[in-house]
Amino acid sequence: MVNSLGEIGTAKICVLDIVDECLEEIFGAKKNNMICPHIEKNSNLMREKISEILDKFWEILGDLFGNSTEVIKRAIVRRLETEILAQRQVTSQTSC
Repeated sequence: MVNSLGEIGTAKICVLDIVDECLEEIFGAKKNNMICPHIEKNSNLMREKISEILDKFWEILGDLFGNSTEVIKRAIVRRLETEILAQRQVTSQTSC
């Protein structure tokens, strides 16, 4: 499971920032600002806890967006993978 700050070598990745960025890219800033409050209000999942329990977050998104959730999930996971790879490259370059 990915934590809110996952350690990749010596670098840290903020999962919540990546989730926010992806939601904003997909829905735009105004809609993104509506999604998290809606989730908090209707599911008692606080925004700050999203990265700690991603499974619950995916489930809630599924309730909101149905099959479209897979597109959102793929965007977030790809961004996380990209960030992890970038951090690993930086870590391996600095350790040489």
